[in-house]
Amino acid sequence: MVVAVMPKWLKNTTELQTCLGVNFKSCFNCQGHSATKSSCSNAVSQASRSEMAFVMLDIMNCGSLASASAHLERLASLVLCKRSHQAQAVEKAAQWKARIRSYLEASNDCGVAAEGQDDKTPHGRTERTTTTMITPLSTPVANKREFRQPVSTRSSQRQRNTAPPPVTPRRAPRAPRGSSSSTAVLIGEDPEGDSEEEDSEEDSEGDSEAEEEEFYEPQPVRSHTRRARAPAPSVKWEPNGKAGLPYPYPSQTEDRENLEYKLAKAQAELAMYEAWARLRKFE
Repeated sequence: MVVAVMPKWLKNTTELQTCLGVNFKSCFNCQGHSATKSSCSNAVSQASRSEMAFVMLDIMNCGSLASASAHLERLASLVLCKRSHQAQAVEKAAQWKARIRSYLEASNDCGVAAEGQDDKTPHGRTERTTTTMITPLSTPVANKREFRQPVSTRSSQRQRNTAPPPVTPRRAPRAPRGSSSSTAVLIGEDPEGDSEEEDSEEDSEGDSEAEEEEFYEPQPVRSHTRRARAPAPSVKWEPNGKAGLPYPYPSQTEDRENLEYKLAKAQAELAMYEAWARLRKFE
């Protein structure tokens, strides 16, 4: 039986660039060559670089190498500079066709070999499948989630299950040697005597309270309108101009100014009185 194998084609533009060995996204220089140089330093125009993407899509849509030959020549002319290497477009396209043909043949050979290996497997042989019968248990297994309890209830159950620690009774302090008589006296005391002492203490407290009520004197109420105290005096005091006394507080400086004003006023009045007395004397 003869099966016609359809030739495969490139899947995407990345595979096309890998096959041709050219990265068209970063193709900024001319791909041509001269007699003396293996590469050209001329730049490829921006319009040519933008058109390369559309030409690669046209090549992918062709589906065969024969129909894509014209687009390959167009792509070769775009990667060559227009100044001196446009004549190498046909040669460049022929090189690319040879590379694509060898790439497709290699991929087809790999596919045919894989299909041949699949055909070699015998169709009559069936795979052995082992089935194990699981018999249900007599008692159904309950789900573990149903028996799960919250953490708080589990901790409370643990506290209930754990027995409380035994309470050890406190021992009475031992009395020193030779003090047996004192312990005997304390043990042999009459509870009525204790009650009498308590009554006497209550009576004494009541008498003291009555005395305090009789001799209670109301304390004078302090007024809160007192002037705030001035800050502490500085280390260096400024002397007074006339009296030569220190005045560290600002309140004292205000009083000094008032006193100076009154003194000057009194001196002026005294001078006027003396002048008036002299005039009367000469009259």
